[in-house]
Amino acid sequence: MSAVYYTLLDELRADPVEPLPMKDRINTVGKMGDSLKALKLDPSPSVEDWRRLSDMVNMVHTLVDMGEMVDAQALLNDACEAMVKAADRHKADLTLRFDGPGVQSMSALFEDFSLAVSVLPARTMIRCHRLTVKRLQAIRKGQVKTAGRRVEI
Repeated sequence: MSAVYYTLLDELRADPVEPLPMKDRINTVGKMGDSLKALKLDPSPSVEDWRRLSDMVNMVHTLVDMGEMVDAQALLNDACEAMVKAADRHKADLTLRFDGPGVQSMSALFEDFSLAVSVLPARTMIRCHRLTVKRLQAIRKGQVKTAGRRVEI
């Protein structure tokens, strides 16, 4: 996850009704959008771009677990597969890139995440961030098993 860490106090202080402030939404979603573009078009996207999108996928997973989003089209599984394939390309010394289906699933998931960030209360998004960090820490410690393949680059 990103270098921003929220505390329980941050969560409790966050607005329970209004979305995150516009500057925070633009910062978060804007950077993720830039990273998505990079993995679609840039000649050599960075590992940081991949990690930023991994954060998005993990946060969507948490929002689904929280009941704040529904993954009716199974985009989450498709996005996870796209992330794994891109990481595999990178590990094979190829360009860190999504394939065609990966571009489609990641673009659709990005649209859903962007909408969620723009309408869900700030408190919900901060809780999502906190729960995502906790879940990822538990996975790294081996306390939680994942259904799929764990990938880090």
